[in-house]
Amino acid sequence: MSSGLEVLTAIGEQKPRNSRGILKAGLDLLGSFNLRRGLGDDIWEVRERVFLAALDEFDLDTAEKMLKEIEKKFPDSVRMNKLKGLLFEVQGNYKDARTLYGKLEKENEHDQGAVKRKVAILKALGHTDKALKELTSYLEVFQSDQEAWQELALLNVDLGNYAAATFCYEELILHAPTNPFFHLICGESMYTQGGARNMLDARKYISQSLVMRPAEKGNLRALFGLAVTTNTIQKNASSVALAIADDEDPEEVESMNRKLNKWACDKLLEISNNGKMCHDLSKMVKEVAGDLQVEKN
Repeated sequence: MSSGLEVLTAIGEQKPRNSRGILKAGLDLLGSFNLRRGLGDDIWEVRERVFLAALDEFDLDTAEKMLKEIEKKFPDSVRMNKLKGLLFEVQGNYKDARTLYGKLEKENEHDQGAVKRKVAILKALGHTDKALKELTSYLEVFQSDQEAWQELALLNVDLGNYAAATFCYEELILHAPTNPFFHLICGESMYTQGGARNMLDARKYISQSLVMRPAEKGNLRALFGLAVTTNTIQKNASSVALAIADDEDPEEVESMNRKLNKWACDKLLEISNNGKMCHDLSKMVKEVAGDLQVEKN
């Protein structure tokens, strides 16, 4: 790898993605004869990265120039056509983009990227039903694609199909059982779906998320979720009692719920008092924790 490409790679690894930095550094590389000559074959990867950064920055003139050079070198290559499709999308030319992705899919039925871009276009056009159907068919073949399962879940949420969304999140947990975020969003989906049994299952998944990643380590959302869920369960105690499985003791379930609620609310108060939150946020957290606590101190 040339030193010039190493610089672009370092910039590209910054979080959040530094597209403006990549664009400037890449154009500087390509604009210098000596630097450009030192790139060797890496020049094509540099042009591609500059192209993608230009799309991010909506610099279509630069993107078109980069694509023109790439197309000269690699006419009708799959990779070049995918880049062309991305340019069509940014230009709002969804018709040509869909035609191009359809062509790529016919030439290679296992081209995951082309199918995903078709789904993205359908979603952008507001054709959520069609996007969902396309993605469902895709997942029948590529069942281990976690990104696709997440997208399918979001499409189902958009359509109000929370049970289907929950199924998608459960699939994600099967593929990545140690991912705390997947447990959290599965629990949130169950909570949104409603129903006493779903509330108890939501509590289980959200609790597991906190076991995997404590609130202090970036999982405050799950702590809020646990406080809200346990509060809702307590407010609907009679319905929850009817939904409890035969091998569960209603009194133990309620007792555990109260303990979890108290722990979650106390933890929220503890975090709000540690001095790391701004005053307004700390005040809000305290108020929410107080409202959600089942047993007032």
